[in-house]
Amino acid sequence: MFRNKFVLGIIIAGIAGILIYMFSSAPTYAEKALKEQEAYKTTMVSMDDSPLKNKEGITFFAPDEKWVFEADFIRAENKREFKVQMTDSTMETSHLAGYATLKVGNETYNLLVFDEGAQFLLPFRDKTNGNETYGGGRYINIEKGQLVGKKLTIDFNKSHNFYCAYDGKYVCPIPPRENVLAVAVTAGELNFKK
Repeated sequence: MFRNKFVLGIIIAGIAGILIYMFSSAPTYAEKALKEQEAYKTTMVSMDDSPLKNKEGITFFAPDEKWVFEADFIRAENKREFKVQMTDSTMETSHLAGYATLKVGNETYNLLVFDEGAQFLLPFRDKTNGNETYGGGRYINIEKGQLVGKKLTIDFNKSHNFYCAYDGKYVCPIPPRENVLAVAVTAGELNFKK
């Protein structure tokens, strides 16, 4: 009888230990996002063509899962060519990957998503531009694995500044009017502090 209770106690303690380990060791969304932000800062200053020499001026809004969306995605036919205006008034040709439809606040947006080879590119503007964030807008690089079926995960916490935000000598794309959000996207990279 005593032996059975002892064995049962060990089994219960083992299961409890496993459950505690499983739930306590999994990093939260915020912890993962903060780690990615630090990795981005390190990458930005270590790249050969980086416009930055130190990462002290790179800051972010606090990560918030409310800025992660599962958008409906419709592929563009044949990666249609799309003319993008640049900050020097020239036009560059990009390949339109498709359209991401998502609801932010009370508005539904059909955002243009571009094909950048290994990743998708989503350039956008919002109500934070010129105040908390760079006036010319920001962008999100989206791993192609984030497209599952007809759903594309868009995480605005992964928004970054164009190189123009760091140094005016760079030529950057101007987000198309379709990608202008009438809300303040309080996620991702803040305006660069020189």
